[in-house]
Amino acid sequence: MQFTITRCDKCDGLLFPKQLKVQDDLYKPGIEIRNWRCPLCNHRHVIMVLDKKSKRMMLENKKDSERIAGVNKRSQALRESNQLTKEKALLFVDKVEKIKKRIDQRTKMIDEHSKKLIAKHEASIY
Repeated sequence: MQFTITRCDKCDGLLFPKQLKVQDDLYKPGIEIRNWRCPLCNHRHVIMVLDKKSKRMMLENKKDSERIAGVNKRSQALRESNQLTKEKALLFVDKVEKIKKRIDQRTKMIDEHSKKLIAKHEASIY
């Protein structure tokens, strides 16, 4: 069995995921900060900063994930009815790979954008 343990940067305490309460706090109109507080020392850990652009990209990723589920559902239905040919299967695989690539690219863009927003947020605090 594998456990995921998080370490607080401030008090060095070890925390299990169930101890973490992730929340979104409004920073400015249209900008939210996703964070969690250490239950041991109350230090605030910023996970990411969200604005309209990053929220839109996250919504696009969610829609693409739903598209993948739809492709998989169609593929499964054809397989169950014994109508899934090798050509159709390859088309489905290709379609899913293209969607996953889009999701991966968008996720990378979200991470980079969030890092910039975090840097701006931290600069405004100090």
